[in-house]
Amino acid sequence: MKLVICLFFTLAPLTVTAAEIRDIIFPVIGSVSYTDDFGAPRSGHTHEGNDLLGSKGLPLIAAVDGTIRYVAWPEPDYGYYVSITDKDGYRYVYIHINNDTPGTDDGNGGGINAYAPYVESSYPVKAGQLIGWMGDSGNAESTTPHLHFEIRTPDGEAFSPYNSLQTAEHISSPVVAEQLDGELLPYGEFTGGAQVALGNIDGDTAIELVTGTGSGGGPQVRVFERTGDVISSFFAYDEQFHGGIDVAVADGLIVTAAGPGGGPHIRLFRANGKPVRGWFAYDQSFRGGVSVTAADLDGDGKSEIITAPKGSAAPLVRVFTQRGKLLHEFY
Repeated sequence: MKLVICLFFTLAPLTVTAAEIRDIIFPVIGSVSYTDDFGAPRSGHTHEGNDLLGSKGLPLIAAVDGTIRYVAWPEPDYGYYVSITDKDGYRYVYIHINNDTPGTDDGNGGGINAYAPYVESSYPVKAGQLIGWMGDSGNAESTTPHLHFEIRTPDGEAFSPYNSLQTAEHISSPVVAEQLDGELLPYGEFTGGAQVALGNIDGDTAIELVTGTGSGGGPQVRVFERTGDVISSFFAYDEQFHGGIDVAVADGLIVTAAGPGGGPHIRLFRANGKPVRGWFAYDQSFRGGVSVTAADLDGDGKSEIITAPKGSAAPLVRVFTQRGKLLHEFY
């Protein structure tokens, strides 16, 4: 059984103020337990927040409309950490955000598994918008996954967030981030990420943007003008596959490779989604996923297709012609 230790990090000299209530969205989606442990004695200091105990990976969301004031990177001793400032100057602090690769306790998840993709200092957020995932980062590694949540006055004084948490509105899914000027959301509300490639694929003088869905999405390729207008959209593999796809551009052709769970099938398409050809870069039984890119490696004016297996497979890089002929391979 894990021992739960409510950890503390000094962000400012402790001045306990009378508890007040802020109008917030509950900062975690999912089942958690917590008590009013604000001010509880700790080793050499006093607890300045409430610990919300739950399961690793629970979504953490913005408690208020506001602006991200600080994002910890690289991971400090006290763990991944975000603070948000609202219009009145109050700060909402999230500590011990996840640092593990999904399904593990390895401490090697990095920022991509800690924070939502857009989380950075000075970024505006809406109440309920995803900011990260619950974890046990920093000096919480030996504890139950939890969110250390603080509220601070504009003067930096901490007060118990308990009453605010008790009266907070709970929501069942994150609020979708507002689209910013110049921002492209190729798959709408899908949050699994995307692969991106650039190249001229329609014969004009402009460069187009090609995207492929990240893990969890169907194998959909989308092609955009620089204005954000959609040129084409198609599925590179069976629509039931949800392992994500990698994309590249080679001399006007779109190149795709299936992610984890799919076979090592390289496919080439025209801009309108019409298939050109395809081949298997590795043994057909391999299901670890493949990364793909394209470049003119021999100076003949034609791009070669370069592949590498993902996951724990041996790092066998292969170079092919656009017709699938193997030219080189190396580890």
